[in-house]
Amino acid sequence: EKIATNILTDRLNRLVEHDLAERFPSPEQSGRDAYRLTQKGKALRPVVNAIVTWGTKHIEGTEQRLKPK
Repeated sequence: EKIATNILTDRLNRLVEHDLAERFPSPEQSGRDAYRLTQKGKALRPVVNAIVTWGTKHIEGTEQRLKPK
């Protein structure tokens, strides 16, 4: 949310570079790319969920807006 385009592009490229996400043609917008997690990226879900749980418990003002899958 509200992230500068160049920052988002850099972060997505890093995820792709490290095989955590893959880029593919967007089925919704011609000429654009979409991203999805690879199996390696999906394997990080428990780790990220643990960090979210810790953050919401220990860092005041932290909130969880998205529900884990």
